[in-house]
Order: sequence, then structure tokens, then C-alpha cells
Amino acid sequence: MSLVLTFRLMGHILVLDALAALYLTDTVHPAALVLVAGLTAAAWRPDLFSERLGQLPHFWELFTVGFLIFALADLLFLADSIIAALLHLLLFLVVYRLFHARTPREHLELVLLTFLQLLAASTLTASFGFLLVFCLYVVFAIWAFILWDLTRESELAACPGRATQVMPSGFLLSGGYAAALALALTAILFFFIPRLGQAFLPFRAPLGVQTTGFTDRVELGTYGSIQTDPTVIMRVSFPDDPSALSRLGDLRWRGIALDRFDGHTWSLSRSDVHPVRQAWQGRYLIAPYELGVPFVSAEVFLEPIGTTAVFVPPRVVGIELPLPRLGMDTAGSLSVPIPPAGRIRYQVLSQVAGPNPGRLRTSESPEDLAGLRARYLQLPALRPRVRALAERLAAGAATPSEVIARAATHLERNIRYSLDLGRATGRDPLEEFLFERRTGNCEYFASSLVVLLRAVGIPARLVNGFQRGEWNEVGQYLAVRQRDAHSWAEVYVDGHWLTVDPTPRAAFEERAFGQSGWIALSFDALRWRWNRYVVDYSLLDQASFALRLRQRSMAFQSATGRTLGQWSALLGRGVAALRRHARGLLGGVALVAIVCIALRRWRLDALDWRWVRRARRDHAPVAFYDGMLRLLGRRGYRRSPSTTAREFLGTLIAEPPLHGRAEALTALYERVRFGGQPLSPMEYAHARTTLREIMGLPRGRR
Repeated sequence: MSLVLTFRLMGHILVLDALAALYLTDTVHPAALVLVAGLTAAAWRPDLFSERLGQLPHFWELFTVGFLIFALADLLFLADSIIAALLHLLLFLVVYRLFHARTPREHLELVLLTFLQLLAASTLTASFGFLLVFCLYVVFAIWAFILWDLTRESELAACPGRATQVMPSGFLLSGGYAAALALALTAILFFFIPRLGQAFLPFRAPLGVQTTGFTDRVELGTYGSIQTDPTVIMRVSFPDDPSALSRLGDLRWRGIALDRFDGHTWSLSRSDVHPVRQAWQGRYLIAPYELGVPFVSAEVFLEPIGTTAVFVPPRVVGIELPLPRLGMDTAGSLSVPIPPAGRIRYQVLSQVAGPNPGRLRTSESPEDLAGLRARYLQLPALRPRVRALAERLAAGAATPSEVIARAATHLERNIRYSLDLGRATGRDPLEEFLFERRTGNCEYFASSLVVLLRAVGIPARLVNGFQRGEWNEVGQYLAVRQRDAHSWAEVYVDGHWLTVDPTPRAAFEERAFGQSGWIALSFDALRWRWNRYVVDYSLLDQASFALRLRQRSMAFQSATGRTLGQWSALLGRGVAALRRHARGLLGGVALVAIVCIALRRWRLDALDWRWVRRARRDHAPVAFYDGMLRLLGRRGYRRSPSTTAREFLGTLIAEPPLHGRAEALTALYERVRFGGQPLSPMEYAHARTTLREIMGLPRGRR
């Protein structure tokens, strides 16, 4: 494939990659993206498209004018936001350039338009899929820019024939290396460039599923549509103390407390919300600390689910939230002014341990006890059987706590948990639940408990929130899902609100849902790390990272100092020992030297004796040459059977001392072997001396 054609292909691939990035934003309608993708494929052969449009003069001029009119209407009336209207205009420019790009410079403009699409998508999505789209874009963009530079250089050099040159075979691999290096440098710069503020929030993000049950009105049975949804809506980690989860006990995430019941619907009778005092920017004090009770810190990532509620554990004392306002109503429920448009991350500090972890602080003053009883004892007209059941459970009870225990036990033992919320009769919902159907979900259990307690004069209210969630071993965090939505009761006893949950749903959930698989947990952990360490990476995270790096550096320096000190002390003791035993050591060194010299002398004598003995036994006048070959073989020089003596001698040129002595012995060998002249006694002695010299030479490099 030629360079120009490959450059065009890279541009089309970048267009498709940018369309995938826009798809992740949910800002542009999928039909529009599919249309642009189809036009991108058709633009690969623009000549065929132009032939079909040849019958329509001024087609592109009319199409451009029509789109500009549409763009104006889109900006003023049709688009959800200004960003969406600008993206529609950007898509039109991409399509126009696809069908009118003829030169490499025009194709480069197409690449720059795709970069603007990717840049816009980066501000509109927090999806983990954007990482893959971004990495692919970097790879293909680097290839595209290299190809554009090659084609431009060929034009400047006035070598048009080079434009049709076939792409080198190693081009893709070298471009991949450059892309990998670019991605690595990008990651380093991302984590080390100083942040200007908190984590960036997208301009516009989907609100997600509107979770029924987290508004100011809840109808009985509305949880049935969400209690089988496995979508993760909240992730909770414990960065300061991973073992803190073991101290949380039967954890629930409190959302909203409702006090008014009309027989079918729970609502708030008073919607007054007062602002929470802000100690400093982004940090709110919810309640005073209690001495002697340990703290638990949790980091919460709440997905946009269309609610203003801020979910917290019981006995919360402080919260760090990157929003300018936080409110709390008279029931102790926390909320923000409007539903967040994107994911919010906040830190909660609570004191959940103590003699009664389920006890909640109350915001009502003791002087308002009459108003509290009037508010939390409100009831509609009850059926006689419901009131009779409440009076029967309270008969003979000495304390309100005993009545509460009896009512909760009655519900747990006599009624079965189920998500089948079909109505069997036309009776009142609670009467049908308690006496006819005897099955229901958490809303029915909690509502029945509150109504039964109010009927005998014990203030109570309904609370909506989430259960504990599933612990993710891979990511070390709690994953709270839509199906963890839960309702329970809070009862006012002895000046405090107590959490009471009569719903026996644990066994049902274990049988119906079970535990998530390792692959699902790993994928969710990967997505959470992307959100935590990339999307929500802030100045505070950067400061914490620098602090941890500094602490580890100081710990390493301290450990290195201790190690050097230990080695110095050990070396000092060794020197002292050498001084004490100097005479003995010197004597030992001298003895070892004498033994080495004696062994070397013995080896030389043994070699000489073996050579003489072999010469006498075999009557071989050239035995000295065989001895030389054995000595040279130990040095790595081995003569093959097909190599002559002179050729073998040529392999020793790299070591002149060895070569000179081997040359002398080779000359004697040739005279005896081929000349038939025996050696004289003096020549035998010379050969033995030469062999000893070869053995004594130091080993050199081959």
C-alpha cells in the first residue's frame, strides 16, 4: 500500500475512533453516529459518490446551507445543550472534509477535526471505555502524522514518484513503539503535573436510572422494579483503615426518613431543610464527637441516580463533600440542593462503635417532645384487625423495647420475604400483607412495623437507603447495587432513635443472587480504579501521593543508614580480628603459597613424565606435539581432524607468546613427521621446556 493511501486509511480509522468516543458520551444520538460511520465508509471511494450526485448540480452548496439553518435551530431549540449543538456542527465538518479531501494537507485537516471530537468527548464522559478509545487514537494518530510528514517531504523534494512508494515493513512496529512511549509519558505527566483544583466534573453526564424510592414520596411496592437490578450505584472504600469494615456491624446506608403515611404512600410532612455548618471549604460538621468512641473513615463514590440524598452510615459526625452546600432536615437526612449531574465523591467520618451501634442522634430538642410525638404517631384510619394485632403484641409489655422486639419477631417468624408484589385482594395493602398474602418486600415489613408501633404510642418512622453491599476482594471496596435498596424503621426510645430492621431478606438474597464471579469483580474493580485514580484524580490526591512518596523515601534512607551502620560495625570487628591474628594469618597465607607452588611444580613434572613415558611406550617421536594439542585444548583451541598443522597454528595469532612457542614445536613436529629426522637429546629437552612454558603462560582472550 502506498504512503498516500495508507495516510488516507489512518484518517478514516481516526474518524471511526472519534465516533466511538462520542458514543460513550450519550450526547449525540446513536442514529447520527451510525449515519456518519456509513458516510465514512462511502467516502473511501468519493468518485463513485460524486458520479451519482452529478445529476444534482450545486448539491454540496445546497446541503451546506440547509445544514446551517438546521444548526441554528438546533442551537436554539432542538439540542439538549450548547455542547451537543457544537458536536453536531463538528460532525458535519468531518463529513464535508471526508468527501472533499484530495491533498495530504486536507486529510491532515480531517485528522485535526477528529482530535477536536476526542477532546470534546473527554469532557463529557467518565466511562472506562474511553481509555481504550484514547489509546487507539494515540497509536493511529502517530502513524498518521509520520505518514503525513513523509508525503510532505516528498512534495518539498519535488519527488512525486515517492508518494506512491510502498510503506516500509517495519513502519507499523516503529510507530507502535513511539505510541507506547507517548502513552507512558502521558501517564507520568498526568500524575505529576500540578493540579489547579479539585477533580474536574463533566459539563454534562447522564443522570442514570431514576431510582424509585429516593424521593419525598414512596408508594408501597415501588421497590419491586429495582431490587433485582445488579447495577452498581455506589462504591465505598476504607483507605485509612481497610479493617474498619469489621467494626461496622450490620451496616446500612441511610438516605431519607419519611414520617407521614396515608395507608398507601409515605411522604414528608415537613420539608424544611437547614444548611449544615461548614467548618472549612468542603468539610461539614454533622454532629459533635463522643469521647472514647473510635472513628471510621469511608470514601464514597456515588453514581448519578437522580436523587438529592447523600447516603451515609449511622452516627455520622462529619463529611467532606466537594459541593458548596449541604442540607439536613429535621429527621437527620442529608441532601444537596439539586441532583448531581455527575458522579460525586465524598468522605464520611462516623463513630459506629459503642454500646448501641444502631442508636442515632436526634436533631429534636427535648422541649419539642410533644411535637415529635404528634409527628411520628400520625396514622390513617386503621383496619380493626391491624389495631387488634398491635394491641395484642403490646399487652403485658413492661417497656417500649419489649414491644419493639415482639413486633419485629412476629413479622420475621410469620411473614415470608418475597419480591412478588402482586395484590391478591382489594383490601388495604398492610392488612392484606399481614393477614392474607403474608409475603412482601422490605417496604411492607418496615411499614408494618412502624404502623404497629405507632398504634400503641411508640414514635417511629420509615427510612429508605441501601444495605451493606458486596465486598470486592479484588478492589478492596464495597459495591452497593440497585438491588441493595432497602427500607427499615427507626424508633424513638429514651431520647434516641434506634434502628430496627424486621425484614428477613438475607437468606432470600443469598439464594436468589449469590456472590458475583471473579471476572465480574475484576472488571468492576478495574472500572473503579479508573474512576478513582484517573477521572477523580485531584490536587488532594496528588498531595497525598507526594506525602507517601516522601515518607517511603525517608524510610528507605533510614533503613539504608541502619544497614550501612551494621556493615561498618561488622567491618570494624573484622579489621580488629585481623590485627589480633595477623601473625597466624600471614603464616597461613605463606603456607598456601608454598602448597600452590609445589602443586604447580608437580603438574609440570607429571606432564613431563607422562610425555616421556608415552614416547617410550609408543615409540612416538612426535608425542610432544600431542602434549601441546592437549594443553591448547584446555585453553579452548581445539584442532579438528580436517585441519592441517599450519592452519591450526594460524588460529593462535591472537596470542603472540603462545603462537611463538607453538610455532617452534610445530616446526619440530613437521621435521619429524614428514622429514623422517629424529630429534636429538637437546631438541627433546627444548621441546619439554617449551611445553612447560606453554603451561605457565596466563590465559588470554580468544
